[in-house]
Amino acid sequence: MLNLVRGSCKTIGIETKDLSKLINFISTQFEVTKQGPYSPEMLDSTFAASQEGDVLILVTDRMQSNISIHDILYIILLKIESENLLSSFINNDIREPIVTKIKLCPRILILRTVGDVEKVITEVSKDIGGSIIPRVHALEEINTGTLIYFSNNALHKPISLIATHHECVHTMASYYKVLRFLRNQNLKYLNIGINNSDWYELKIKIYDAYGRFDLHYNRMRYVFEKLELGMILGEAWGTDVASVFQTVGIYKVRFFTFDEPLSIKKVLVGLEYLEDGERICDYDLYEKRKKLHWDQVRTEEIKDKRALGVHYRHAILEKLSDEERHQLRQMEDEILTSKQ
Repeated sequence: MLNLVRGSCKTIGIETKDLSKLINFISTQFEVTKQGPYSPEMLDSTFAASQEGDVLILVTDRMQSNISIHDILYIILLKIESENLLSSFINNDIREPIVTKIKLCPRILILRTVGDVEKVITEVSKDIGGSIIPRVHALEEINTGTLIYFSNNALHKPISLIATHHECVHTMASYYKVLRFLRNQNLKYLNIGINNSDWYELKIKIYDAYGRFDLHYNRMRYVFEKLELGMILGEAWGTDVASVFQTVGIYKVRFFTFDEPLSIKKVLVGLEYLEDGERICDYDLYEKRKKLHWDQVRTEEIKDKRALGVHYRHAILEKLSDEERHQLRQMEDEILTSKQ
């Protein structure tokens, strides 16, 4: 449920003496996600919009040993394998070559950090035999190898380079070797960032009078995953005492997180309600057998539980993408249908 390492697109520098012909050729041959004249903002937003497997092209009319930011004329983001792109340039039948030089730029990895990012950067650099360098213009100063950027933001969202830490790590190791290493060690760096503090072990009890625990569990898990709140490491059926002579079925979840328990309580309170204030289930949260009550997360302005639930629901939705919000509402439609 925690995405701690993220790959990036391949970045290729291309020199051309005919920019318009190059743009026309690429636009007619391939699926262009984004393109436009170079500016620092354009480069940053294009990288943020890219995904692993995409190709980011930096177009220039004068290629040096390294690509200078000042020499970039145009930026193009493609959904294509880089091999197909390069072969198309070789095989095109235009008499005058569109491309005069090509340079493969360093690949970028982004590591999620929590807490002491400087300590994490130092440890990563030591482990992979890398060097710590300023992030600014690292792409034009580094000619080969792999760059590791660091961010305290959730990695499933678009991340701009400007939003990452001001230092990064450069290593001559290959991209895929570093990616495998970081994925194997990512929890180690997470713990280093929080000074090896204990994670919070929480228990969540799910109640539903209609017995559709699976729907409420899947919805909760989905939100936890998208917000990258922690890890579910156990779940089981159970019972709870409703009155002296009655027990009810519940579903219990063991949840580990580095967030404060009251932050998780706010999310759970928000998940109990729909936008119109209808309460669709009950999530009880426990830390070391101590129940955390909803009034512990009240605000100065909101004292009513229903209004508080709607308030925290809106806070959840603001952190989700349009597609994720749509998926969440589909889950909620299924829950409402199950009650009919």
